Order: sequence, then structure tokens, then C-alpha cells
Amino acid sequence: MQTGIDDLEPMVAQCAGDGLGPTVMTIEARFGNDDSVRALHKCLTLRREAFQPRNDHNGEVAGFRLRSPLARAVAPVLAGIAFIAVLFLATWGVAAFISDRGENITNLGSSIFEVGQVERIAKIVADDGPLLFPDLKSPAGVRSVVLDHTGDDATKGWQVYYGFPAGRDPSCLVEHVKGTRTFTDCDDNIIDVEKLALPPDVRPVVENRIRLYIDLRG
Repeated sequence: MQTGIDDLEPMVAQCAGDGLGPTVMTIEARFGNDDSVRALHKCLTLRREAFQPRNDHNGEVAGFRLRSPLARAVAPVLAGIAFIAVLFLATWGVAAFISDRGENITNLGSSIFEVGQVERIAKIVADDGPLLFPDLKSPAGVRSVVLDHTGDDATKGWQVYYGFPAGRDPSCLVEHVKGTRTFTDCDDNIIDVEKLALPPDVRPVVENRIRLYIDLRG
């Protein structure tokens, strides 16, 4: 028998034991990189699907849904903290506005005289009688002023008088009879507070139902 190349027949290996030797497989260069990219792509796809809005049975978008139990528990707490912060800022703004209004009055200097807290001053007048301020300084000069209050409402019923009797000149200053609503004038006459001169240019001012002032700008 003559040996030649015609005696050899092509054979396709069916398994590891068939044929003349083990099956030769071609390994593509950078094959491992393709698998790593494919795995990374799958991971990114899963993360992207986790944040995509889900559709309901009608095909409409139902909105985002927090999948983590911790996130669902923390979200209402954070929302409550944000609401409290906004409420605090709003309250602080209102308080600052009211405070600014009070400062605008007291910063007028000698034109405005601050008496004090309205409730406390009303109680002093009720217990001891009208208050006499004999030397209030104002742009018009030194004035003697009497502050009176009547009624149960501390924010109302305030009246200012000059510290001399009606019909007399400012040199006839009066002195308060402590614990009463009467005064002694320069002639030692006892007169009631309503008999004092009414000033056309001086008035009491209650600011924000808290502070009491005497306006001397007239």
C-alpha cells in the first residue's frame, strides 16, 4: 500500500477523544475584557432600572418608589425636620419685624419717651395713682407731664396731661398726692387729675400692645 496524501481524509472532531488529537480551539485576544464589560453593563442596567419609574397596570407612570426599608423610614423624618426648619425661619422673620418696629420708636431719642411694659405701668397707676414726670426733655424744651390710665384694658384708656392746672401757666407746677388721683398746685390747692391742662401736642402710644411711650414730637 502506497502512502500518500490522498489516503488522509478530513475529520471533524465530535468529542475530546475523536480524531487524531485533541480539538484545537482558537482563543480570541482580550476575550476576558469582553466578559468584564458585559458584566459591568448588566450591573449598570440593574441600577438604572432601580431608579426608573414603574408603570401601573394601566400603563401610566406611577412615580418613584423607595425600595430600601431604611430610605422609606428616614424620608418622613427628613420631611418633618424640613417643615420645622421652615416654620422656625418664618417665626423668626415675624419676630425680627416686630422688634424692628420697636427700635424705630425708641431710636427717636428725646422725641419719644419710653415708659415701660404696658401691663406693669397700668398696675402701678391703679395702685398709686397717675405718674408725674416733672422734667421730660423734648425738642420744645423741658416739660412736666402727667400720665393717667382708666379702665380694665391696659392697652387702652391712657391719657396725658401737663403738670400744671388748666388755665394756669406752666410755672404753676403740681405735686402728686401719693396713692390718690389728686395733685397740689402752686397755691396749695388740691385738684383732681382731670383738672390738669390737656396738651394738644403730647400723646401716649401703645406699641404692639406691649410697650408704652409718650410721644413728645408735637
